[in-house]
Amino acid sequence: MRTMALIAVSIVLALLLYLLTDGVYAEQVAHHGQIVDNSGDPKECIACHDGLIAPQAHYCTVECGFGTSHSILKDYPPREKESSYKPLESLQKKGIRLFDGKVSCVSCHDLTITSKNHLIIDNSGSALCYSCHIT
Repeated sequence: MRTMALIAVSIVLALLLYLLTDGVYAEQVAHHGQIVDNSGDPKECIACHDGLIAPQAHYCTVECGFGTSHSILKDYPPREKESSYKPLESLQKKGIRLFDGKVSCVSCHDLTITSKNHLIIDNSGSALCYSCHIT
């Protein structure tokens, strides 16, 4: 009986380890009185930041360019523009995250940071922008 209990506990622990390390588990964080998913899926952000529940998030998903809202759900770096972007490793060192290899809201915003707009890096002198973009 004891052996069966140990096997059951081992299976449960193995399953939990798999879920935690395989990216299936999403971090839940407190955000303006709500508990939200901090996985990086922009649909989670836009669900509230639609202008009705929370201030509207401005973003671009189609024809994005300088002067438009920042693009999301775009590959990083964009194909055939790799030389204009810093290597992924340098982003990761600064805490910049991608969602499935794509730019997302959490690429610039970290809900665990309590400063205005939850920016990962202070954007004075466009420092956050230049974390990815090469001039």
